[in-house]
Order: sequence, then C-alpha cells, then structure tokens
Amino acid sequence: MLAIAFASGILSSPLPAFPEFTLEASNSIEQKIVKNTKVTPEIRALYLLQLAREYLSNIEKSEIETRNLYLANESSKGWTRETWEVIISSWTNQIPSRGSSTQASSIYQNSTSALRPTEANMLLANASIDMAMEQLNKSTDVFAKLGLHFIAWRMYRETGNFVGLKRCNTALEADFENYKENETFDEAEIKATTYILNLLSNSLIPVTIPKSNPAEFSLRQKEISPFSDRDFKESEMLRRRAVEMTDRLAPQNDIRRKAHRDLVLWYYLLGKTETAEIEKQILFELVGIKDDSILYPQSGMCGHLVWWSATPVRVSGFCGMG
Repeated sequence: MLAIAFASGILSSPLPAFPEFTLEASNSIEQKIVKNTKVTPEIRALYLLQLAREYLSNIEKSEIETRNLYLANESSKGWTRETWEVIISSWTNQIPSRGSSTQASSIYQNSTSALRPTEANMLLANASIDMAMEQLNKSTDVFAKLGLHFIAWRMYRETGNFVGLKRCNTALEADFENYKENETFDEAEIKATTYILNLLSNSLIPVTIPKSNPAEFSLRQKEISPFSDRDFKESEMLRRRAVEMTDRLAPQNDIRRKAHRDLVLWYYLLGKTETAEIEKQILFELVGIKDDSILYPQSGMCGHLVWWSATPVRVSGFCGMG
C-alpha cells in the first residue's frame, strides 16, 4: 500500500530519465567521504545528501569542495537516536513543500534563473544522492535509515529523478516492513519512531495539532496551505504507520492514546470530517470514555494537564506545598 501511495503521483506524469552520472574521480569530495571509514555508513550518507542540497542551491562545485572538505576527515563512532531526531527535523524543514499543481520536473519554474540549478549541478546532486543510497544499504541503524531514505526520496522528487524515486520507494517499503516485523522495540523506541514518521508526514503537509486549547483549532486550520490528493495520501500513510507502531503499547499508555487523538484532530484540521469521526470512535473505545471533551486535557494542579478524564478536575491546595 505504501509503495502504491508513493508511486501514484509519480507515474501520473512523465519525469525526465537522468543519464548515468558517477563521481568516480578519487579526489572528489564525494569519494573522500565514501572512503572515510571513521564514521558510520548513515553518517556518510547524510554528508552526501548535504552535498546534494548544496548542488541544488546552485553553488559551484569548487566552493562546495572547499567548504566541505572537513567532512572527509570527520571522526565519530555514531550518533544517538536523539541526535538523529534533531538532524531529520532540521532537514525536513529545509525540504521545499509541493503545491497541488507543482510537477517534479518543474519545481524551479517560479524561481529566478540565478537560483535554478544548472544541468551540471542537477547531475551532481543526483549522483550524490545515489551514493548516499549506496551507503544506506550498508547501514544497520533502522531509525536513521528511515529518515534518510525519506529525505533522499524528497530530493529525488525535487530533481525529477524517476529511477531514484523507484529505488527509494523500494527502500522505504523495506524500512517499514522491518519495523513491522521487529517486536523488540521498547516504549522509547516506539515514541521516537512515531515522532519521525509524523515529522516526515508534516514535511508533506505542514500541520500544527493543538495540544491543550480547543480555541486554537480554528487558528491552526487557517494556517494549512492547499495540498494535493497525492500529498494527502502520502502524509496519511505515514501518520497511520505511526499509529500502528503505538498500537503495540498497552491501551492505557499515553503515547498510544495521544497518537490516536492526534490522528483524529489531524483529519479534522484537513477537513476530512467523516474519517475523523471514524477515528474518534476508535479513540473512545481505547480510552473507555465517549465524550469529545477527552480530545483536550483539563488544567490540573500547578500547571499540569489531566488527560483522558471527562469528570471536572477539582483543584485544591497550593503549588509547592508537597
């Protein structure tokens, strides 16, 4: 289903077939990064994607080589899951949003000629992304791979590289199957994974889900820009994958309940009322309370929030008194 969702929009319009282009020169910055075994494959992949981003910003290769030379000499044993969360978060914020009428092969049509990448830079960018994908094939960090495969997918989509998109579709589906089959994830790993999946979903359709103030809903709904059916299907698939991950937790677990609650509000914010109502009934069954008030927490003692309660909270005592 995921492969179909990702491929649906790709196959509906012709994308350019990029010729084979490799960066084989042993002294190229790309080759130096690949040969740097002091860092893990996923870190090498990140650095190669960083180069691709600069090529797409139409920076001269000589300048890119000079200012990124240090990447070839980086030394690190690896990064934590929290580090990858920050990295993927910052990257998804840099990825251009795609309007409903934007075609992958013409994403730069409205840019000035000074900002539009040259053909040479487009080829260099695609070659760097290809090399990043090769490094990810060697990685065993399923968490980093998920985020970086998605970043590569968005960048291939940006350049209009049909072959690269198909390769990423396959890699992403493998990532999701790996998560689906892995029964060893603990609560912290599930929470981190759902965070990344929702982050990736948000890079397609930026949405801010109100946390505790119902009055904030209309404001957040007005902030949502027009989106295509394709972006909705892809974004929805990622959010549903996130909820599926949390369903491994106990029914009373806050992470699981909030994932379902956020999905309900996400559908409402995007105007998908019918689907939101269906998801709300699932949340009601999970919590054991059929009352819209549980969609938002109540204010408790000393600024704390009280979730999953339809009974008015009685506050007594004074903050700081134990």
